[in-house]
Amino acid sequence: MSRRADAVIVAAGSGSRSGLDIPKQFFEVAGKPVLAYTIEAFYKCEAIGNIAVVLPRDGFEVARDYILGFWNDARVIYVPGGSQRMESVFNGLCRLGREGNLPIVCIHDGVRPFVTDDVIIGSVDCAEEHSAALTAVAMTDTVKRVKDGIVEETLDRSC
Repeated sequence: MSRRADAVIVAAGSGSRSGLDIPKQFFEVAGKPVLAYTIEAFYKCEAIGNIAVVLPRDGFEVARDYILGFWNDARVIYVPGGSQRMESVFNGLCRLGREGNLPIVCIHDGVRPFVTDDVIIGSVDCAEEHSAALTAVAMTDTVKRVKDGIVEETLDRSC
């Protein structure tokens, strides 16, 4: 299989809602930050060429040097993020454009490390066929509609 897409991994957030002392993309699991596992998933996928990893603008050099300890490869490019996710994605896309990009770009959240080859390749296949793709995972949690603290109904997860 040849490289058919590049990737932007967006990891520029502060993680303020996580309740951790550090942004969640840098939280270590088994000796590696979550972001390193996400990069690995895309790096190992044969369909992916260059990977632009977008890091927080504030403290960019420190964050880049830390992640370089796990991923120091010419295919992995580090980019400062923006003040909003949209700007961070744009920064990643612009940097890929300077690197001789492939016709498709996968955009992925840096704190979602469990993406599989099948999902990545399926997204690239769909984008090749339809000029765009959006990957989603079916909901498995039970969802209730609540009004004034009282459960009114259980929502249908099948749609």
